[in-house]
Amino acid sequence: MIPKTTVTLENMEPCNLFEINLVRCMELGGEMVLLEAAYLAARYTYRVTFRPYDWEESRNVISRNRRLVVGVTAYSAYTLLHHEGDYLQTGPILDKMYQTFR
Repeated sequence: MIPKTTVTLENMEPCNLFEINLVRCMELGGEMVLLEAAYLAARYTYRVTFRPYDWEESRNVISRNRRLVVGVTAYSAYTLLHHEGDYLQTGPILDKMYQTFR
């Protein structure tokens, strides 16, 4: 898991992106909801790579790479709302989330 980056895709490889809204997860139940969302997002995006894609070129690239991306949206909004813009206070929450992918 590489935080805050752009993933380069091969030719004929679709983007397999799942977004988690940090503010909404924290509103729904806090850290446990965020960690569960991260776990389920990674599991879902990995399973999607086993789907029988129609195009042979895409099928070959996907089965070779099995790339998945789980993004976190509303990071800045959460930090501004709950930590007065201090990003260092939000970091530990994201670190725990990234650990669910290992």
